Amino acid sequence: MKKVFFILLTVLFSSTTYAGECEKYWNAEEYDKAFDACQKEAEQGDKKAQFYLAQAYEEGLGVEEDFDKVLHWVTKSAEQGFDQAQYYLALMYDEGEGVKEDDQKAVYWYTKAAEQGLVDAQYNLAIMYDEGEGVEKNKETAVFWYKKAVEQDSPEALNNLGVMYYYGEGVEKNRSLAIKYFKKACSLGIDEACDNKSLRR
Repeated sequence: MKKVFFILLTVLFSSTTYAGECEKYWNAEEYDKAFDACQKEAEQGDKKAQFYLAQAYEEGLGVEEDFDKVLHWVTKSAEQGFDQAQYYLALMYDEGEGVKEDDQKAVYWYTKAAEQGLVDAQYNLAIMYDEGEGVEKNKETAVFWYKKAVEQDSPEALNNLGVMYYYGEGVEKNRSLAIKYFKKACSLGIDEACDNKSLRR
């Protein structure tokens, strides 16, 4: 099963209520000024500025790329409870991007972000439990997190939850409900779900 690994930075940033100089310059694409402002605010302990600063170091915006500093600042932000940073840090450990791959740490940070309602973290965490990556395989817990993601209309989670119901994995088998999930996921652009509809026979 495929995880969600992309982050749309502009979406992440615009979704926050952060309104410091860091964000102002970032949104204006004045990255030299943004870097200076973000660094100042990050050093003062602002968790959202810390996340901006991590992105600046990763993308080389206003500063040279430096993955050690990406890890430093995204960890600072995540430890302060910023859900986007927690999810991003989980992705880094999951993929081994700029850091040694560590599925257990990925599960830890996915859980932190998922508990705050971040849908992609909920979906990826479900897969970790579904496949036993970094945690003991637990189909019931996988279903729990798929359902959480489905509540937020995650197309991928709709398809995977359909599979769980179709085969009775972690939940009582219910093929009519599975087909319902497949159809909805298919309508949202998940090709695999469109194929899964053919399971009905």
